[in-house]
Amino acid sequence: GRDDDKKKVIDLLLRDEAGGANFRVVSIVGMGGLGKTTLARLVYNDEAVQGFNSKAWVCVSDDFDVIRLSKAILGAVTSQNHDELKDLNQVQLKLRDALTRKKFLLILDDVWNTEYGLWEALKSPFAAGAPGSRIIVTTREAKVARLMGPIEYYELKPLSNDDCWFVFVKHAFEDRDIAAYSHLETIRDKTVAKCRGLPLAARTLGGLLRCKLREEWEDILDSKIWNISDKESDILPVLRLSYFHLPSHLKRCFAYCAIFPKDYEFKEEELVRLWMAEGLIWQNEGNKQMEELGGEYFRELLSRSIFQASSSHGGSSVMHDLVNDLAQSVAGEICFHLENDSRTTNPPKICSRARHSSYIRGFYDRITKFEAFQEVKSLRTFLPLLGYKYYPGSITFDIFNLLPKLPKLRVLSLSGYHVTELPDSIGGLKHLRYFNLSNTKVRSLPERTSSLYNLQSLLLRGCNRFRKFPTKMGNWINLRQLDITGVNSLTEMPVEIKELKSLRTLSDFVLGKNKGSRIKELMNFKFLRGELCISNLENVTDAQDAREANLNEKKDLDAMVLKWSSVFDDSRKAEIEKDVLRMLRPHQNLKKLSIISYAGNGFPSWLGDPSFSSIEFLKLQNCRNCTCLPPLGQLSSLKELVIKEMIGVKSIGTEFYGNGCLKPFPSLGTLHFDDMEAWEDWNACQVIENVECFPCLRRLSILRCPKLSGNLPDHLPSLEELEIDGCERLVVSISSLPKLCSLKIDGCEEVTHRGALDLNSINSLVVSRISKLTCQTEGSVGGLKALENLQIGGGCEWFTWAWLPYTLHSLKLWGIERLKRLPEAFYSLTSLRELNIRRCPSLIFVCKTMSLSALYKLEISHCKNLQSLVDDEGEDINTTTSVLEYLTIFDCPSLRRLSSRGMLPATLKSVSIYECPVLESISETFHNNTCLERIYIDNCKNLKSLPEGLHNLNLLREFTLSYCGSVLSIPQGGLPTANLRRLQFRGCQNLEALPNGMHNLTSLQDLMISYCPGIISFPEQGFPTNLTSLTVLKVNMVKPLLDWGLTRLNSLKELTVRGDCCPDIVSFQQGEKGMVLPTSLTSLYIRGFSNLKHLYSSNGSWNLTSLECLTVRDCPKLTSFPKDGLPPSLKSLEIYNCPLRKQRCKRDKGQDWPKIRHIPLVEIDGKFIYEPEEEEKLSWYLSYLLSLISYLVLEKKKKNFDHSKYLLK
Repeated sequence: GRDDDKKKVIDLLLRDEAGGANFRVVSIVGMGGLGKTTLARLVYNDEAVQGFNSKAWVCVSDDFDVIRLSKAILGAVTSQNHDELKDLNQVQLKLRDALTRKKFLLILDDVWNTEYGLWEALKSPFAAGAPGSRIIVTTREAKVARLMGPIEYYELKPLSNDDCWFVFVKHAFEDRDIAAYSHLETIRDKTVAKCRGLPLAARTLGGLLRCKLREEWEDILDSKIWNISDKESDILPVLRLSYFHLPSHLKRCFAYCAIFPKDYEFKEEELVRLWMAEGLIWQNEGNKQMEELGGEYFRELLSRSIFQASSSHGGSSVMHDLVNDLAQSVAGEICFHLENDSRTTNPPKICSRARHSSYIRGFYDRITKFEAFQEVKSLRTFLPLLGYKYYPGSITFDIFNLLPKLPKLRVLSLSGYHVTELPDSIGGLKHLRYFNLSNTKVRSLPERTSSLYNLQSLLLRGCNRFRKFPTKMGNWINLRQLDITGVNSLTEMPVEIKELKSLRTLSDFVLGKNKGSRIKELMNFKFLRGELCISNLENVTDAQDAREANLNEKKDLDAMVLKWSSVFDDSRKAEIEKDVLRMLRPHQNLKKLSIISYAGNGFPSWLGDPSFSSIEFLKLQNCRNCTCLPPLGQLSSLKELVIKEMIGVKSIGTEFYGNGCLKPFPSLGTLHFDDMEAWEDWNACQVIENVECFPCLRRLSILRCPKLSGNLPDHLPSLEELEIDGCERLVVSISSLPKLCSLKIDGCEEVTHRGALDLNSINSLVVSRISKLTCQTEGSVGGLKALENLQIGGGCEWFTWAWLPYTLHSLKLWGIERLKRLPEAFYSLTSLRELNIRRCPSLIFVCKTMSLSALYKLEISHCKNLQSLVDDEGEDINTTTSVLEYLTIFDCPSLRRLSSRGMLPATLKSVSIYECPVLESISETFHNNTCLERIYIDNCKNLKSLPEGLHNLNLLREFTLSYCGSVLSIPQGGLPTANLRRLQFRGCQNLEALPNGMHNLTSLQDLMISYCPGIISFPEQGFPTNLTSLTVLKVNMVKPLLDWGLTRLNSLKELTVRGDCCPDIVSFQQGEKGMVLPTSLTSLYIRGFSNLKHLYSSNGSWNLTSLECLTVRDCPKLTSFPKDGLPPSLKSLEIYNCPLRKQRCKRDKGQDWPKIRHIPLVEIDGKFIYEPEEEEKLSWYLSYLLSLISYLVLEKKKKNFDHSKYLLK
């Protein structure tokens, strides 16, 4: 019913409007439940809006935290985790770079913010996008829409009666024929009236009535609940009614979901485990297991539209905000979600009747976050939740003093925290049923935990240091889930595991050598489901043990991994392993199977048997003694096949398809071959007549198969992606690939085509090391009408530049030995936006002109003979038609100048030049470069001066000068004052002074001065007062540190300083040999204060009450912390090479231990304070070794090593 709405929003979205901004906001406004998010999703996925280079979806909700949202958008755009970034400026600079010149579509879903300043701060990077970028906002408030965009917005109206009825019928009847229900017309008007045009209401009411008898429908529609006015409750009547008619067991399960914050995404398996732990699922329905019942409960709530599928993560679900409000309402004070403590200065309060609590895990969680739990004696759920992206966190060790005070806990999670060991007191939580230690650093479980008789779920996923279970783990007779995925330090399963006969999930079964449990113990686990990995199968010496495991009776297993050691030595017995694999035949219900490092000389007959009709994924890896593949073509449901490191296979023939199979691989969509070093021919394609192979294959990759020759399969009608890499003898035919969109070939003998090469469907093409191109009829490469991205490497001598289509957007050239300059055909690429050239040793000049009408980004690297960007005989780089905005040059040792006339394009926004040791000049002047926003110059030893006019660059935001030893001074006029935010001088040995007027840089936030011994003083006027970050390392300051005027920097958050310039500092106090620090500091890094003794003033206190991170290095005389302890705000403390502090901070024994035990993360000389004592030396050694390796790698890469970066790490 939203097709017309979708069309109108798309029209608004794609409408071209005159204006200066590169992006425009389109807001969808409407009351809760109208379907704003659904409409935005329909628009987001519509083919009409697929022309955006970058798309992102972010749920905003009522917490308009600018740095959180900026990180979320950056993560969505780059598909990377950026949680290490703490500073808003850093995040937004990266976001700006990621969006630059890209036409983006961003969805900001469920916005409530009405503060214009917050929106101004968030939208700053969006201006870097290409014209035509759009932002869709969904909100309930018209004033939010007016604040974020133009006055015009799209007001979403309620559904029409017909559309509302359609939605209701869809959810009430699904695919059933409604013609059989004659009474429907009698209730139609009443139904649509109750729904009031709200899709959420229609969907929910349909989900409710589908579960009721027809004679009950009238009673529900006439219920008094409909009559509760909106003034009496904010909950929609249909939602209240839906809850009222839930069975009691579903009511309890739904109310428990109140622990989730709005927009939180959850998975079925995890929620069912929590329900089980809280006793919300009873195993009382025949032979159904609790996990099966829980799955039915979950799907029932999904079918009733109480849960709905998430739009952003596969397999996750979410509750609509209004449904979440309903859960909060019915749960009352029983469920509590603890808000982030950074949002308020007051400690949170929890009702003493609360039973279930959750919170979003932070980087550092202090004990103050959990003070409210002291009075909640009957708490059952302690559940930290993961935020937007995974990141490790630290929690105060004092949490283990709190947990014993919560004796009724059933659910306890410490997942993702830097916890290395657990106290014995954990074993006293007798009611514990769910214990999640995933992604922690624990090495073992205390012996006392063996008394956790009620334990149902023990999750140790990603605990790569874990080695030992308690010796009496057999007491866990109720354990149903044991997840040890990624627990690589575990060498065998304890013998007592055989007692855990209630296990339903066992992720891994690790076989020891002559000790631990034998494989036959798997017979005890009759109810296993999900995925099972059996590791170290080389330790099975008797095939009869494998038979007794009874894998073929485990019908609920979906996936299985059979893994032997990757070491093939004389101890491996091929015949025994062959018999073992034959005995490990799984049940025919299996969907995924991987066989890894098997040493037998053949596969058993069951592998490839057509009776395994459910298998969808199969991997064979490193089975090096096998010389042929099993008949996998007979697996009718197989969708993805991976064949990797099968070094004994020389030929793939008819046996691979299955003898007599008329339609092999009928469902296969992805086929991947990798590292098949002996594979010589794939000949079944020619010998099977009248057989259609691979009818559904969409992705084919063949990587590192150096001996493979001959041809690929002739006819692949569905193939969309083809990748060939390292197959120097292979002939690739692309004659019958009508749907090919992406082609990547790096290393093959020949590419052939029976006619003129017409590749109309290809939009991405990578070619390199292709000896020959053959078209069997006259013609040439043509029809590359859709090609946007092209990469050409060396070894393609047949390539003709005239083939380049004018539609090309991105061109990358690398390893082309004879390329001296770009040819004439290059200048016809009127749509080219990005050009990247690397490792072209003959390149002397890039081109004769930079006047390409669309080229905005140019990157050149590792071109050892490059002398200038523009040919001396050509047109100069500074032309009025150039639109170049981003210029990056790296490691071009012969580059002396950028252009013959010494000018830069007026449109440039960013210039980055690295490792150009003979570069003499960047430009004669910056007078025409008023668009510049970023300048980064690194390791250009011969550069003697910077261009004049630097002070006129009013848009400049970032300026870095690094290891340019010949630069003596900043040009007259100094630096631009308007927008400069980051300023760094590093390793500039001869730089004599900082520029004048530094105090006028009112926008400057980040200032770094390191390894510049020529700088002996700061300007008299002092530092810019709006600094938030200041780093001063290795400078020979005459003025002592205490006279720097740091206390005037009321916005300073981060301070990094070395004591070289002020060796007499004794303490941080006012006085002759002290230094007062600004109270605003949240991060302090001090190093090399040789006489520093105290971190406090004469009265024993410290004024840094907001400090969160403290690092102290190389202060040999430092003896004491403040008398009253370090501030409670402190989250991280790192101390290196301060010997007098090491003993005093010793855990449980040191004099200062009470002063630091509240800090979540404490490291002394690289060792986490809670590491077990016996591992101290090993931890220190590994830390030292890793640091040394990092140093040597960087030293090798760069002679002038950036010491400041190393120190700050």
